[in-house]
Amino acid sequence: MLISDKAIHVSSTTGQSAWFEAGVAREVPPPLVDECIAAGAYLVGEQPQIKQAVATPASENSVDGVSEEDSAMEILAAIEQLMEKGDNKAFSKNGDPRVQSIEKILGYDITSKQRDTAWAVISEA
Repeated sequence: MLISDKAIHVSSTTGQSAWFEAGVAREVPPPLVDECIAAGAYLVGEQPQIKQAVATPASENSVDGVSEEDSAMEILAAIEQLMEKGDNKAFSKNGDPRVQSIEKILGYDITSKQRDTAWAVISEA
């Protein structure tokens, strides 16, 4: 069983993939374990490996050390995960994903503007 502190999606060239919800343990196919660990997941019961920060300071456009670009990608992945689950409670009456539902997957707060931007990207596809 692996767990991640943030929402991540890992896929391999062999077609296997795994979605991680922040703080939720899950089984992973053995061939995908190393790739998941490289992406930031870790074995349940072990401490996550803390990566040494590079000498560059976090940009002023980052939140909790997550760059704006990485955050946008994580929000997109979280919305896609909500869509795959098909949980109607995760979406408002007009069909927009609820900010709280996205935050639950991510493990950190986002703004409705961030949600709207990600939702527009998905809606255009």
